[in-house]
Amino acid sequence: DAAAVASVDDRTGSSADSVSASKMVLSFSGNGQFQTQTAMGSVNRQKNGTWSVISFDETARKMTISCTVGLQVTEHAVELIDDDSIRLVPPNLAGLSTKLRFERQSAR
Repeated sequence: DAAAVASVDDRTGSSADSVSASKMVLSFSGNGQFQTQTAMGSVNRQKNGTWSVISFDETARKMTISCTVGLQVTEHAVELIDDDSIRLVPPNLAGLSTKLRFERQSAR
């Protein structure tokens, strides 16, 4: 299981002085479940769904995953930047074309 976090301040144009920092956490489990948590201002949302790998290109360090949230099925190109970072359009923002960089959270 892995959790990754991204700051969404750059994408939304929020200032670093915001009262509550904007962030998104993606948690992918080995059993095919995932969870997203988004905090932007007064919005605090959580979504759950399932995911699976469609394709993986080890040489290019890219993969395509399928994510299902409710009745919505989306495909996402995932760039494996390094062992602790990925870049993708998050499942809960699938209608946008903005890719965010996510970094693995430290074990607690």
